[in-house]
Amino acid sequence: MEHRRNSKLTISKGHLRRLVNREVLRHRLREASSNSCTVHIESEGNYPSTLISPESMPVDLEDLSPNHNQKPSISEICTDNSTDSGRYTEFRHSNTYNDNINTHGIGEFLPSASSDLPKNTFEYNMTCWIIKNRSSLGQSSINDLLSILVSYGFNFPKDTRTLLETPKTCKLSSIAGGEYKHFSISQSLKKLFKNNVNSFATIIQVEINIDGLPLTKSSTNQFWPILMSVDYDGCQSHNPFIVGLYHGYSKPTNIDEYLREFISEFKDLEKQGLYLDSGRQVQVQLVKIVCDAPAKSLVLGVKGHTGYSSCTKCTQEGEYVNGRVTFPELNAPLRTDETFRNKVDEEYHQRLSPFEELSIGLVTGVPLDYMHLVCLGVMKRLVLFWMKGRQDVKISNNFLPNMQDNINKIKRHIPKEFARYPRNLTEVERFKASEFRQLLLYTGPYILANLLSKTQYIHFLTLHVAIRILCSKDLLHNYLNSASDLLNYFVCHFGDIYGHEYVSHNVHNLIHLPNDCRRHGCLDNFSSFKYENFLYKMKKMVKCSRYPLQQIVNRFEEIELLKTKHENRGPKLESALQLGKSDDKDCYKRLVLKNLILTTSERDNCVILTDSTVVVVDCIYKDKQDMIKIQGRKCIIVGPLYEKPCNSLEIFNMCVVQEMPHVMPHAQKTFLISDIKHKCMKLPKGDNLFIVIPLLHNEIQDE
Repeated sequence: MEHRRNSKLTISKGHLRRLVNREVLRHRLREASSNSCTVHIESEGNYPSTLISPESMPVDLEDLSPNHNQKPSISEICTDNSTDSGRYTEFRHSNTYNDNINTHGIGEFLPSASSDLPKNTFEYNMTCWIIKNRSSLGQSSINDLLSILVSYGFNFPKDTRTLLETPKTCKLSSIAGGEYKHFSISQSLKKLFKNNVNSFATIIQVEINIDGLPLTKSSTNQFWPILMSVDYDGCQSHNPFIVGLYHGYSKPTNIDEYLREFISEFKDLEKQGLYLDSGRQVQVQLVKIVCDAPAKSLVLGVKGHTGYSSCTKCTQEGEYVNGRVTFPELNAPLRTDETFRNKVDEEYHQRLSPFEELSIGLVTGVPLDYMHLVCLGVMKRLVLFWMKGRQDVKISNNFLPNMQDNINKIKRHIPKEFARYPRNLTEVERFKASEFRQLLLYTGPYILANLLSKTQYIHFLTLHVAIRILCSKDLLHNYLNSASDLLNYFVCHFGDIYGHEYVSHNVHNLIHLPNDCRRHGCLDNFSSFKYENFLYKMKKMVKCSRYPLQQIVNRFEEIELLKTKHENRGPKLESALQLGKSDDKDCYKRLVLKNLILTTSERDNCVILTDSTVVVVDCIYKDKQDMIKIQGRKCIIVGPLYEKPCNSLEIFNMCVVQEMPHVMPHAQKTFLISDIKHKCMKLPKGDNLFIVIPLLHNEIQDE
């Protein structure tokens, strides 16, 4: 498995001591030279000839300080402030950049950059660093770090649990064949809105996610968390937070017991509303329940996805074809919230759902999750057909070397916003949902162009175009009906190409996706991706198999201390270091915005402007008025990437371009951040031609 970057899971005590000594030395050297000249430390282990490396320094580093009573902040000890050797450095746009602690794996559990918590106190930064590295270092290693700091005169306890005020007891409930911990919904919502003075909402709309989380591959040990997120721009964070956590060795044996505390508290919130700390009362509404098919069956009390009459959106009974239940109809009568509560389809309902006690619509409020349905469902099935299917649909073995060559060519062109490089399709069984999404929305039209038959390729492009429309806030309103027609075409011809027995629950439900988008917006508004990321990070908190639920509860209690220990202080703003000038411009290596990174490197230097011009970025700078400007070269648009089932250039700005050389003056273009419409993926096509594919998740105009 290939990853963007490798990180060590363990650090030896000796290496940890060297890291601390090195950072303390850097702080002393900066202090000593602050009144005379600026010391540039190039990188770890690479020091100017006038400096001495930390390994050769005496043990007592306090003697180096010009002020023996002044101690360095932990942000300077634990943060590498070294600079690049070139004339460029990174520039972070302070108004739109999220706090960089999100990039270290605990962003969902800590306050966002907009919260008014201090980031410059020794205790806060120490606690941040410990929580950030707790899953990789372990408690004993962190205790060693505390001992080192104590030996240098810092006033810290010797045990991590004392510093973080880890609870000594944990109150749990024994329910449904396992143990359960309920977290207050009202308290969690109050904290999200606590410091938001611009929020005038009278209604807070929330969504929940319920899913199983296996803790190990060698046992049935598992969590069943209830996660919640707020669907409102006025709150501080759209990240999920936990409101209930079940641990057992199977799924909850009694779903009513499992959801009892959640349903009870939410019923009270629906009736009485929520009183924020400001004294204002707001209504709370549950508008979405996001689950995969098995979890949806569990919480709704309906047929599983392999049975007859199991579609959650229509009343189609299904047909049994070659050992599989299929759903060939395209126009079956739709279910409604009223028919669900009245149990009109007796074959569909198996028991009462606890959510019937709440006001949410159990058809319209339970949308299809495209992460499981499209990415892990339909796309995985397609790739399995292409790699291991019948002879008439399988990619020829003669083409496999060319496919691998194409994938290798584009690896270094994948932007930093993507967590994974593309892999050979022969490894399909190990693919993650994000890899199927990348193949479907971005790299698929390029990789598969000469590998599939013309019929298969056009059929795949209908799915590609439809899902790109449903994922785009810009295109959804104007092209929703077109996306619906394309998905109907895809499902209708799926059986003709791959076999009618494969028109299963997942393939059939593609025709219902547009209706969910009409109600809830683009697909990412109700997908499981953000919840799966949260579950992955939560799983890393478990350090041993004993008392896993108590471990998670304690970690969240520690994080809560971090959120509330210091309040009502100003946020820390980041500034850039000037390393050089070019033509009276302060040049920077990269520009970091809220949802994208723009650099001068090959994989992150392509954008489309609001006037549809494709530009390759050459320089990011500040002018004399401190205005951020970007300079680049315009590209010549050669034509669309494909013309069927639609013109990719006209609909998506997806095209083939030719770069213009630096020596052509008329190719130069200077623009502002507000002129950028999309960042793009730029893939090599040969002969100085590139395929430009706009990224869907960053819309600069919304900043």
